Amino acid sequence: MNEAYAARLYNSLIDEADILATHPKTGAAERLLEHIPGHYRSLLADKCHKLVYTIEGDDIVIHAVWDCRQSPEHLTSKI
Repeated sequence: MNEAYAARLYNSLIDEADILATHPKTGAAERLLEHIPGHYRSLLADKCHKLVYTIEGDDIVIHAVWDCRQSPEHLTSKI
């Protein structure tokens, strides 16, 4: 990964996390994790990455940053 792309990805992830701070229900229910208790949600940060999170009281807990180009089985095994 080149440095410019890494910087853009980082900024995109931070921008989306900032949105969650004020609008935690912005992300959709994460269908790949429906079988796991916890009401996981996800928010696309760019074309290939999304934040996977839960809302726990007043807190937003980001559990993972998924590279959506990976297999769903590989991604769900990380949660």
